[in-house]
Amino acid sequence: MQNLLDELQQALKNDDRLVIEGQLVKNKIVELALAMDESLLSSLLANETIKKHFFKEIQNMLVFDKVAFQSFVSNKQFLPDSYTSFKNKIGLTANKEYLTESKEVVLAWPYKDCVLEGGQTKEDQKRKEIFWNETLAPDEIDRLLAPKVLTSFKKYDKDGKHNVGQISLDDNLIIKGNNLLALHSLKKQYAGKIKLVYIDPPFNTDDDSFQYNDSFTQSTWFTFLKNRLEIAKILMSEDASIFVHIDQDNKHPLKMIMDEVFGRDNFRNEIILPGRAVKNLQQQFDSIKKLQVRHDTLFWYSKKTETSIKPYWVEKHDVGNVEGHWHHAWSTAERKTMQYTLLGTDIDKGQWVWSEDRALKAVENYNRYLEEGGGRTLVEYWRDTGRKLSFIRKSPKDGKPQYWRAPSNIRLADTVWTGIPIYSNNNGFKTEKNEKYLAEIIAFASDEGDFVLDFFAGSGTTAATAHKLNRKFITSEQMDYVGDITLSRLNRVISGDSGGISKQVNWQGGGSFIYCELAQHNASIIDEIEKANTTKALKSIWVKIEKKDFISHKIKPETINKNIHDFEDLTIEEQKQLLIAVLDKNQLYVNYSEIEDEDYQISEDDKQLNKQFYGEA
Repeated sequence: MQNLLDELQQALKNDDRLVIEGQLVKNKIVELALAMDESLLSSLLANETIKKHFFKEIQNMLVFDKVAFQSFVSNKQFLPDSYTSFKNKIGLTANKEYLTESKEVVLAWPYKDCVLEGGQTKEDQKRKEIFWNETLAPDEIDRLLAPKVLTSFKKYDKDGKHNVGQISLDDNLIIKGNNLLALHSLKKQYAGKIKLVYIDPPFNTDDDSFQYNDSFTQSTWFTFLKNRLEIAKILMSEDASIFVHIDQDNKHPLKMIMDEVFGRDNFRNEIILPGRAVKNLQQQFDSIKKLQVRHDTLFWYSKKTETSIKPYWVEKHDVGNVEGHWHHAWSTAERKTMQYTLLGTDIDKGQWVWSEDRALKAVENYNRYLEEGGGRTLVEYWRDTGRKLSFIRKSPKDGKPQYWRAPSNIRLADTVWTGIPIYSNNNGFKTEKNEKYLAEIIAFASDEGDFVLDFFAGSGTTAATAHKLNRKFITSEQMDYVGDITLSRLNRVISGDSGGISKQVNWQGGGSFIYCELAQHNASIIDEIEKANTTKALKSIWVKIEKKDFISHKIKPETINKNIHDFEDLTIEEQKQLLIAVLDKNQLYVNYSEIEDEDYQISEDDKQLNKQFYGEA
């Protein structure tokens, strides 16, 4: 037995994918084994002892016994450590049954998701976080995802911050808290009402600025996204679309998830987003022996196969700043000062012969379009009406009409979005998206007054752009920077900021939004655990956990107290991991069904606003 342990550990350590900081990673070993990874299997077959134990010969063929291998690697004798020993001692272990036999399901725990530091650039914020993964029974998951109490309501408009007296479906929303729980809290009132979902989720790569913990494996990333996409689909209207921004490394896994959730028949397009700048291409090619990727991908799915989306006209370079060609050559200065009238017509092979009656009728139609709140630019008019345009103006010499030829680079949108700026860095986020990019998606897939949902708020680009385009927005963010960055940005928007697409749409400010938070219960304890940096501080938190009855029913507090010296021998990160593991995850946030419980001390004002939010008042 010991010989097998030693030889297996030695064989696995030769695979760099399985070693982090000099230690083998169990979950990665199991993941690759279950996936029948060719490189892993080759390493195992190269050792006769290992080959004998985990491969069976059937009709002159070797068959890998991955069940036996998984059981062996999962055994506490394989890579024993102080944390595992202590966890076993206090009873914090899963049953030896397989999940399918115990009728339990794995939920990638939604509270922190390894605390994603959403795109911030400061080096001291790139700390290593712990990913909390839980095995929960179905009834526990039902309670976990039940609607939550909302609190800390504030309304923001041009006049500043105010208390909230009323809340309705007409309000824009920012919800601070875990986005999975926020989405489930939206379900009662917003199911079937969201016209457009746009998300820019974590990419799950070493270079991603979210700074993943190594435990955030491909399988948990799948679960992380699938949980959220499933509830997002419920929130979407029947003619809604969802757009997901992703990188090259993860686009194929993502498409598999989206095919499963939305159905392959509802896949519309894979849109290519060029623009990534790469330096030293030759040097990098010599190093990694593959071409550098200079684009991201945008997946577009609809909820149903049928869609009412109109043809979408785009300008190849700068949307809204369209240059055409006058039949008579005038200087740039003269063009800027000339008075001309916009006329609408269908263009047929460049023929522009209009009667006076037709010209006057076109002027009347376009003026009515403007009066009814239509766009002000050529491209916007094309999008709204589906018709191309010509221009005429009066000649400054004799007052006669002169015709303007539409530019040749105005065309229907395709799947390569050349010339659209994808990234920005105006709000301190390394991966912040450009408002012009979001404007393309929002104008394409929604109409004024529609709901736009983004449950990875980040710096707030989606919400800011949607607001400027007269859509209603709902967004969610769990990180503390939501106050310093997201709220601040949206306050600048309603005050009339001049950035992003403001000039393009003649943005003057206005409107409002409501901010609220998921009411915390023992989630606040997790915040304390995350911030603690000494054993003494963590032991004090343990005392608080005991007194407030936050402990999972699976754990007996006295077993931890009896073995407190073993707890002290753990690393700080292991101590944090242990304390979070013993918490009752159903008590992280306050369920709406328990809003009247005096233990939670929900104010009367918040109770009334929650009743309005959930449509009960």
